[in-house]
Amino acid sequence: MKFKLLELHAVSHAEWGAWLEGTPYFELIRARFFAGETLVDLTADLLSELIAVGAAQSDALGVRNA
Repeated sequence: MKFKLLELHAVSHAEWGAWLEGTPYFELIRARFFAGETLVDLTADLLSELIAVGAAQSDALGVRNA
């Protein structure tokens, strides 16, 4: 996720969600290690962790690299 933010710099929430859903690797990781969570919840948790350490930002406009 961080590398995608480095590439895009900023992205709308809709585009971010579409990228997450369209990236098969996230579903493979979710199914193997986090089967009890939805993909939306898992990726939201990961984004929250990036925000908490200052590696990303999110607001009403979208997600940005930090």
